[in-house]
Amino acid sequence: MNLQQHKQKLLKSNSEFRKEYNSYDLAFEIGQMILEARSIKGITQKRLAEMIDTKQSGIARAESGSYLPSLSFLDKIAKALKTHLFVRFGFMLDSSSKNVSATISGNEVFLTDEAVRENFLSFKATSSFGEASPNKYQYLN
Repeated sequence: MNLQQHKQKLLKSNSEFRKEYNSYDLAFEIGQMILEARSIKGITQKRLAEMIDTKQSGIARAESGSYLPSLSFLDKIAKALKTHLFVRFGFMLDSSSKNVSATISGNEVFLTDEAVRENFLSFKATSSFGEASPNKYQYLN
């Protein structure tokens, strides 16, 4: 039995596991991601805050998981750490699914899906973060 099969078995048979699994805390996971990335780069909360023009307390709150940071905030952190932000939906982690991913670069989110692209399209969603303009979607062949 592989990990995915074991997880499915637990979700069906163990109500406590199912409840905990379904109460997934995105803010906490993102906070841990920020903490880990900052630690790997050897940067203090204070230094990271200076790099993205915010307060150290803002970095601490984000790392604690007490609120869900915006994509623009996460993008600033990624740029300060000289990397990019990579986003996936849960079903994309299933080893049997195709390579589906989203990458944030500047103010653009690029979504790719091999299965969709093989059929007829992939798409790029662009957004002006922090502005009132609506999201724009372009379909690419």
